[in-house]
Amino acid sequence: MSISDYLNSPAPAVHVAKTDHRRPPKTTLPPQSIHAEKRNFATEPPELTENTRPVFSGPTQPNDFLAKSRARTAGIPRPFRDNIAVISRKFGAPPRLRKRPTGALMKIALSAALLTTLIGGAALASAATPTFNKEVLPILQTNCQGCHRPGEVAPMSFMTYDSTRPWAKAIKTAILAKKMPPWFADERYGHWANAPKMTAKDVETLTAWADNGAPEGSAKDRPAPVSFPEGWQIKPDLVVQMPEAFPIPAKGVLELPSIIIQGFDKDTWVTSIEVRPSNPAVVHHLVMSLRPHNPKLSYGAQPTRPKERDAEGAAIQRVTREEDSKRVGDGSFTGLETVWVPGTPALDFRQYNAAKLIPAGYDIVLGMHYTPNGTATSDQTKVGFTVLTEPPARRFVPVNRTVHRRR
Repeated sequence: MSISDYLNSPAPAVHVAKTDHRRPPKTTLPPQSIHAEKRNFATEPPELTENTRPVFSGPTQPNDFLAKSRARTAGIPRPFRDNIAVISRKFGAPPRLRKRPTGALMKIALSAALLTTLIGGAALASAATPTFNKEVLPILQTNCQGCHRPGEVAPMSFMTYDSTRPWAKAIKTAILAKKMPPWFADERYGHWANAPKMTAKDVETLTAWADNGAPEGSAKDRPAPVSFPEGWQIKPDLVVQMPEAFPIPAKGVLELPSIIIQGFDKDTWVTSIEVRPSNPAVVHHLVMSLRPHNPKLSYGAQPTRPKERDAEGAAIQRVTREEDSKRVGDGSFTGLETVWVPGTPALDFRQYNAAKLIPAGYDIVLGMHYTPNGTATSDQTKVGFTVLTEPPARRFVPVNRTVHRRR
């Protein structure tokens, strides 16, 4: 006889031990009572009450452990009844055994069946939840670790689980707000091949990871670490730097200084430009421009004129365009060669087989925006170039003017 036939077979008579005066007398449940007590057991086992619980009697040995018949399992859904039958087989009970277990053993059976169901559901949920090692780390390697690693501009490292886990919720917030990865081009005016943007699937994965407790996962799923160049993103052929370190106080608002660096003594074709502040923690941004050498100006930081500011540090009197056109060496510029903000990659023309000409006798001017962070410090920014020894196949020409006006 199969288990299904056995479960559907008529129940034997129920015997009540005469010595157990605590047991209620045998009762026959009308069909309508059974149906009235039924409810949805899709997610939880039935709660057995005095009116719906199976009535059991008989030996309590493991080999006698088996719950049979619809009457004795009234209100118990089939998945749990099947689990009870399977558990009984593990105890060695023959399929046709009609000995009835006691209530205690029945509770054990139901608990074991429920535990099996819950473990199976938890396993499915776990399989659907992204883990750091398998799904999240590859995304961070591609989109984040260029800045979020020790010694770089980002304030926290995303190289390991321990250093990333505290920022799980912040990562979710930043990517949903499209603040990270940083990219400021307006999508209304075109899409860019080098835009550091995450795919919709990447965003969904990081969000699900943060929402489900940010699990680490198995170490065997961890990809090989990405090798980043130490220091420079490019391998510069020429490097220039500020003549002196610029001091930054612990507090206050600094006027934007212009720092002049001597350029090249001959026409130079550059194929890439990379700016590297020595102390990126206090550099809000900087712009680099070119200017014909002015013998009246010395190299290094140029004097700045203090401005009257409001309580929030904003200048009260704005500089007009006419005033700006008359200034030289005080932060004014009409164009730029490159801009540095945290996370900016090197400006590289090599992918276009092109180069940019820096004329002989032109100075390199850095317009700096420093932000004190509570600790007195300094910065001495460097600029690196890769160069060609002969004119390129293509000349890179920016759409904006990059040379300062002559007076």
